[in-house]
Amino acid sequence: MIGILHGVYGGKFSVQLNARDRGGSVVENLLEEILLGGKTPTHVMRKAMETAKDFDHFELFLLSEHLANPAYFVVAGAQHGQGGILTRSRHGGHAWRLGEPQAMDPHGLNPQPDWFRLQTNYDPWTAVPAYDNRRQPGVANAADFCSKGVDEDCVTKVMTAWPTKNHHTDITSVMCPRTGFM
Repeated sequence: MIGILHGVYGGKFSVQLNARDRGGSVVENLLEEILLGGKTPTHVMRKAMETAKDFDHFELFLLSEHLANPAYFVVAGAQHGQGGILTRSRHGGHAWRLGEPQAMDPHGLNPQPDWFRLQTNYDPWTAVPAYDNRRQPGVANAADFCSKGVDEDCVTKVMTAWPTKNHHTDITSVMCPRTGFM
């Protein structure tokens, strides 16, 4: 099966993959996949896109499948308020949804408004490394560029502004599950 890095199903949901823990150890990932039946996040994403009936089932599938390596899934649904960051380990995960407080961030290291979630390659409840702080400028840019409403243009501005997009950025995508825009 061929996996995907991001995808949108018009009228239903969208997903984008972000690396977590630098993708994990290659040897551990292979052993997890071969010996223990873990699936790569790209394959799990594709299967979720093909089989989920609605956003809730889509999110549950991404949170519950056995993964070969850790990952972040940035998800959105076609309905207002559907979306969030799914932080995945090999055997489980945590969802930080729109409109919910960050339960795993008791020290307030990642304050974000209820109406968006910005994910870089670090756990949302941890401090960002000083050498790669894309989170705080990204949150500030989202609050600035999207203050009058969220659309493809303001999200594109946030995603392509320095330092959110920098020389370490592998891929940037902007999707709208309500319209199917990608």
